[in-house]
Amino acid sequence: MQQANQTLINKPHTTNRHFIFATISLFAPAWAFAHPGHANDLTHNAFYMGVTHPFTGIDHLLAMLTTGLWVALTMTSRLQQASTLMAFLVAMLIGSVLSMQGTHLPAVEPFILLSLLVFGLLVATAVRLPNWIAFGITAFFALFHGFAHGNEMPAQAQAMGYIGGFLIGTLALLLAGTYAGQTLRPHASWAIRTGGALVAAYGVTLLGLA
Repeated sequence: MQQANQTLINKPHTTNRHFIFATISLFAPAWAFAHPGHANDLTHNAFYMGVTHPFTGIDHLLAMLTTGLWVALTMTSRLQQASTLMAFLVAMLIGSVLSMQGTHLPAVEPFILLSLLVFGLLVATAVRLPNWIAFGITAFFALFHGFAHGNEMPAQAQAMGYIGGFLIGTLALLLAGTYAGQTLRPHASWAIRTGGALVAAYGVTLLGLA
């Protein structure tokens, strides 16, 4: 009986690890492509610049962490969680490609700041949305984040290495937010929701200053 109870206790942590490892594995090919035998220093530098880019802007960092918190707080289905995170990444990829091709996208910075307000409020209110609405909101704002990433790519950077890098960096932040949310949700969901409210307030402040 004691062994059975211990198995039940450990199961959620095992499931979390499997979920994280499975999501990371989806992007292993991009990582490998960006590291072709360590033969191209320019590709390596571009990959490094891409990985670090989501961490260097507080707006990008907070949006991605908050998205992960929202996913963990309001979505109980692993499929829905993974699909929402994937929608964020795919939309970022599309946005970056549009930017690199010279496509004009209006109001990029205001929409990035608005994403802090929206994702922050979604966390603070713990609202559960239908899948298609959740995917739509996530993809819409991620498109602008991706566009900004593509627009800020250094001139000397190799595009594929840079894109692969910032997708890995973004994935790390999304998973960090999701894991933090899954860890805190059973006992301290108030802390998650308070954090969401603070992010929303920060977004409002930045929008007011823009």
